[in-house]
Amino acid sequence: MSLSKSRHAYLDCQEVFDRALEDPKGVRVRMKDMDSAMVFRTRAHYFRKLLRDESRQVYEEGEPQYGVSPYDRLVLRLRRVENKIYIYIEQTYIPEEIESLSFIEPEITDGGGDHQGSLPEPVEEGSIDGVRDLSEDERQSGLDQLAVRSSKGLRRV
Repeated sequence: MSLSKSRHAYLDCQEVFDRALEDPKGVRVRMKDMDSAMVFRTRAHYFRKLLRDESRQVYEEGEPQYGVSPYDRLVLRLRRVENKIYIYIEQTYIPEEIESLSFIEPEITDGGGDHQGSLPEPVEEGSIDGVRDLSEDERQSGLDQLAVRSSKGLRRV
């Protein structure tokens, strides 16, 4: 399939992208079938590529707008919901606030003591009711089951 190099051929994509940016989560578009959904998704991705190429012509390398599209934070996913085909155009996670852990959490140390942030002391066998160490046979049986599951998928033995 040949795609137009004119951004005006993608006004439908632009409208859907604009509406997805207006909603905190995004939007979905119902399509008649999976082929139509795949064609729309391809056109939408190509539209973003055209915008990135255009921004390289307008902005200097090193500027924040260079090589980007205003729609880059949107993700397109094809989904079948109750036998209907949709394209979900969702905003990627945009954090509300980013905080440095250096300033909000106490430093974790390996020293004993009762100060906040220290690592917990090891639990001694028998110090918690119902907790005991596994016998060597129990340990080996568990390892054998894990080995069988990882080599054959998630099957019970």
